[in-house]
Amino acid sequence: MQITKVNKRGNIGINQLSGVVLVLVVAAITLGLGLTVLSSFSGALTVNSIAFNSTTATTAAVGALGSTWFSIIVTVVAAVIILGLIVRSLVQ
Repeated sequence: MQITKVNKRGNIGINQLSGVVLVLVVAAITLGLGLTVLSSFSGALTVNSIAFNSTTATTAAVGALGSTWFSIIVTVVAAVIILGLIVRSLVQ
């Protein structure tokens, strides 16, 4: 499945940016739902069991990914889109 189409010059058009935004939104929703399911699942397990420790460690690792790295990724993607639009308007 091709999410965005790139024209012959390698640029993404303004009407094709919705695909990038959609991917970011779906990734955020999936990450949030996954963490919610893991935390509720670990609440039903016996404390200090292997499954409890595994789900707790996974929740902590993925939570750190979501809280720090995802905001950085979104900021970088937004900056690249804005800079690309500015450079494209100056070149044409």
